[in-house]
Amino acid sequence: MFDNKVLSRGLGALIGLVIAAIVAGVLYVIKYSDLERAASVSSILLSLIVGISVFFIWWQLKQQTRLTRVANTQELVGLSSPFSMQLIQDRESAELWMRGAFEYDRLDRVDKYRYQMMLYWWLIFHENVFYQRQNNLLDKHIYASWAYDLKNFVEKQRLVMHWPELRPSFQKEFRRHIDQLIENSMSTSQSSEAARESLLVR
Repeated sequence: MFDNKVLSRGLGALIGLVIAAIVAGVLYVIKYSDLERAASVSSILLSLIVGISVFFIWWQLKQQTRLTRVANTQELVGLSSPFSMQLIQDRESAELWMRGAFEYDRLDRVDKYRYQMMLYWWLIFHENVFYQRQNNLLDKHIYASWAYDLKNFVEKQRLVMHWPELRPSFQKEFRRHIDQLIENSMSTSQSSEAARESLLVR
């Protein structure tokens, strides 16, 4: 796979040669043809130069957008890794993360605060992911993985219990997104419960 800088320079050099050839053609026509014909040919060739220049600018912008998305993806991984590694390496943090979802009322005051800060931090991270996708700064296939993680987080950490307190800290669009995920999670949970009860009755 070619390096992007090398590819960009090669394309720029090629376009430069094409434009130089067109300019040489214009000068030749002006020198050896009548004025009316020279003006007509020159207009066509200059239009070609403009078209090639626009294409090059478009291609450069497309490449820059792609590189920005790659950089943003790497940055998100860098931001999420310390939190994930903390849960992997520190048993106490992992226990708090697991107990907080189902035994929150049994935690002491300090651990309740710690758990809520963990929820808050992970929501801030996902708000960042959400807005990057909203502004087309994140590839949709990459976003799909983070979207699944957020859905899983909402369900497994039982965010519905803490969302009323955390909700005011986030932007309107993201609040609505979380509201919808919670609503979907509750509907799924109710459907699963109804299915289990139906099996018990049988």
